[in-house]
Amino acid sequence: MTATQIAVLEGVRKPSITRALATLEEQELIRRGTMATDARRQIIQITPRGIKSVKESRRIVNEWYAERLKQLSGDDIEAIRRSIAALSRLADESI
Repeated sequence: MTATQIAVLEGVRKPSITRALATLEEQELIRRGTMATDARRQIIQITPRGIKSVKESRRIVNEWYAERLKQLSGDDIEAIRRSIAALSRLADESI
């Protein structure tokens, strides 16, 4: 993706994403390359280190949610299940 595409996807302005990408590049989580069809345009690619970082972040978040869910009652869990089903139906209708 280009920096502009990422900015649009994330709902931020290009200068904000440019700063964020510079930090990610310094940490070797992304790398910049050129587009095969237009060498003037840069594309952003995630590095193996970046993929590992994303997986680790997801693992931490999933563990956090799992611990929180353990604190809920059976009724609360059932209410969440019903809500997810309803939200899924709405999402399917919106497409």
